[in-house]
Amino acid sequence: AKLIQEGNEMGHCVGSYAYSVRQGWCIIATTDIGGIHYTLEIAAVIKDHKLEGYSLEQMQSRFNGGVKHPSHKAVVIDFLNNIQIPLEIKKKRF
Repeated sequence: AKLIQEGNEMGHCVGSYAYSVRQGWCIIATTDIGGIHYTLEIAAVIKDHKLEGYSLEQMQSRFNGGVKHPSHKAVVIDFLNNIQIPLEIKKKRF
């Protein structure tokens, strides 16, 4: 329901990602940077069957307007690159 609401409010198709989220293929998150609301599609980076980190697949402002300023994307990528993955998850095979 929240994905559909986000899609309706933002004027884009994030509501159609419910199946992908349920399957664990991606994470949908939102953030506000510099007064602009963004919807984020985040995917796990798997290497040799192990979680290595996270990748920003999409960052959309209202009406699929994309990133309004390069520094906004840099903030999100910096955040994703600094997520500490617990050792027990790093050892887990996917």
